[in-house]
Amino acid sequence: MGERMRRITILILTLLFFAGVGYASDNSSFKVSQIPEIQKQALKKYKHINTQNKYSKQMQEVGKQAYQTYTNNKKMQTMLNTYENNILSTKQFKAAFKKYAPGWFQKGKKRISFSRIGAHDKLFIFISSSMPMSEIRRYVQQVALINEPDVQIVIRGFVDGVKYLKPTIRFFYKAAKIDPNCEGLTNCKFYNVSIDVNPLPFRKYHIERVPAFVFDPNFQKITKTNINDNDSAYKLYGDVSLEYAIKVLYENSRYIRLKEFLDKLKSKAFYR
Repeated sequence: MGERMRRITILILTLLFFAGVGYASDNSSFKVSQIPEIQKQALKKYKHINTQNKYSKQMQEVGKQAYQTYTNNKKMQTMLNTYENNILSTKQFKAAFKKYAPGWFQKGKKRISFSRIGAHDKLFIFISSSMPMSEIRRYVQQVALINEPDVQIVIRGFVDGVKYLKPTIRFFYKAAKIDPNCEGLTNCKFYNVSIDVNPLPFRKYHIERVPAFVFDPNFQKITKTNINDNDSAYKLYGDVSLEYAIKVLYENSRYIRLKEFLDKLKSKAFYR
C-alpha cells in the first residue's frame, strides 16, 4: 500500500498544482516545460504528508472484504449498478453538468471519459404488421405522448418483403396518422413518431413474439460485432398498454428513467 499510496498522493498533488496554474492565469493554458518543476513541488509537499496510520491494515482488510462481497454477489452488483445509473440519468445530474461542465455537451468537442457517464438507455416496443392496427396505433399514440427519442418502436422487416415498399409505406401511414378516417398525405396530420425497420434489436434481445417491451439501461448502437454481447436489459411480453409495460419494467428494475417516462405518459394522457 505504501508505494501505491505514495504514487497516488504525488499524482493528486501534481493535479492540484496543474489546477493552480490554470486558475492563476488569465487563460487556462500552461507550458509543457513547466511540468518538471510542478512535479518537484509536488514531491516536496509529499514529504510532509503522512499516508500511514494505525488503522491502515484494518482499512485494507475491510476494503478486501467489501470487494469480495461485491464480486461474489450478483444481486448486490445489480443493485449498485441500478443506483449508479439512476444518479447519472437524472435530469438534475445532467443539468448540473450542463451548468458546471458545459464542454461536455458541446458538439464537436471531445468529452471526458468518465466511467459510465451519460450511460445511454433505450426503451424498445417491438411490433409486427400481423398485429391488429388498432393495437399498433395505441402504441404510436402513447409513444407520441412521451415524446422521447429514447423510446423507439421497432419492426423486424419490411411488410411483404424488402422488394415491395408500398405495403410498408401504407402500414406506416395507417399507424401514424392521427385521424384514422383521414385520407391523403397532404390532408392528414401525423404523430411525431418513427417506426424503425431493424432486425438487429430482435436478434440482440432474442425477441420471440410481439408485442414485446425491452428496457436497456446501457444501450449501445447495435452492430454485428456486439450483437452477441451480454446485456443487462429488462424484457416483458404481452398484449398490454405501454403505461402498464413501463410500470412493470420499473418495478423490476427501479430505474428512474422509466419512472420519468411513466410520469410523462400519465400527465400527458390526463390532459388529452
